[in-house]
Amino acid sequence: EVAAAVTRKSASGDTDLQRHPVFMLINVDCLPHLQAWLTNGGRKVDDWLRSLTCAEAVFTDDHAFDNINTQEQLNDIARRL
Repeated sequence: EVAAAVTRKSASGDTDLQRHPVFMLINVDCLPHLQAWLTNGGRKVDDWLRSLTCAEAVFTDDHAFDNINTQEQLNDIARRL
């Protein structure tokens, strides 16, 4: 029903994955389910995903989905690039 992006939590290459639920493909047939979930007060995307069949698309770059919320985070990423 859904395919969500995931990355490894650390550079060690272990199997601990971090899901990025904002970046996903959703089958259009899930729309009524999503609408009902939102109508009933649902807000956390991870909670909604737990009620669906979810495939994971693993991205090997652990920085592929870095957050940039501050100037410092932007500067850190700019240095890495």
